[in-house]
Amino acid sequence: MTRSKINGLTIIELVVVIVIIGILAVTAGPVFFGRQGVDEYLFQARLYSVLRLQQQKAMQDTGNCYGVIVQSNRFAATDDCNTSIIADPLANRGLGISQGEASDAGLVISSTAASVPYTIKFNALGCPVTIPDSCDDGVNHQLSIVGTTTLLVCVNSQGYMSKGPCL
Repeated sequence: MTRSKINGLTIIELVVVIVIIGILAVTAGPVFFGRQGVDEYLFQARLYSVLRLQQQKAMQDTGNCYGVIVQSNRFAATDDCNTSIIADPLANRGLGISQGEASDAGLVISSTAASVPYTIKFNALGCPVTIPDSCDDGVNHQLSIVGTTTLLVCVNSQGYMSKGPCL
């Protein structure tokens, strides 16, 4: 019986090739694929999250005013509805978009409910309000995040939120 020599890669050679391909993918991938459209999705997800958090805080702590300050290129949570200034740097990165992130992204934020800058405030029922203790009947806050693509976040007059257009 003769033994034939099988040609192929050893397990070590295979692992080395996979590691090299992984390093090339991580370093060269962003050069070829870019970040177009990524910032819009980041802003949309973070805006939705911040709006929901502030709404929940308002429903749990009825003694304070909770809201989200919306500017033309950024937004942030606020526990003081009388302020219209977003601190830079943010106390907590998850509670908004910093000035550096906003400058890098170059996105524009607008609303159908009011001209920016303005603050979306929530009452104890979770409704967006301008007058305390009453829901803004018929006022939907549709926020547009415009870059290479346009993404929407909706806060309807009764407090229901969704990613996408207000229906």
